[in-house]
Amino acid sequence: MIFQAGALPGLGDNGDPGTLPAYQAVARTLKPLRAPNARGFAKSPEALETDDDERGNREKRAWVARFD
Repeated sequence: MIFQAGALPGLGDNGDPGTLPAYQAVARTLKPLRAPNARGFAKSPEALETDDDERGNREKRAWVARFD
């Protein structure tokens, strides 16, 4: 399934997700479908260096919730 937030990709500020209202609307709609305890499939270089699974999972949750 593919979800589209607007007619064109949006440009916004990583520090202010409020600059992307269409992305926020899609995130709100999909939030109930998230699996909050699902393990991350990718890790940052720092988490890989330490083999820190919990850090990788925290990073995954933060990435998924970035438009909340």
